[in-house]
Amino acid sequence: MATFDPKQFIENPDATEFKSLNKDKLLALAEHLELFDVKKSIKKSEIKNIVAEKLIEDEIFSEEEILSETEKMLLFKKLELEFQEKEREKERELELRKIEKERKRKGREGI
Repeated sequence: MATFDPKQFIENPDATEFKSLNKDKLLALAEHLELFDVKKSIKKSEIKNIVAEKLIEDEIFSEEEILSETEKMLLFKKLELEFQEKEREKERELELRKIEKERKRKGREGI
């Protein structure tokens, strides 16, 4: 059996091969991609998702090529939750500005 070469894989990416990589090969690929927070103690599925996100970000693969429907749904949900959190943060900032404006107004009026 041939040894896995992450550099060669990046030069000649194959979605089918990516989907079948075992944990050790995924770890080697993660290291090559400089994903230093990926550790052997992490579940294979989580490593695969982290590496997949990087490969998509680097435009080596598209989501359609390497993510299953379940993984796509999970990624969408994650992005949706991140968006909702940003919206809540904007709302909190706006509310704080309103409160600060009201305090300044009351301070000028001597209330």
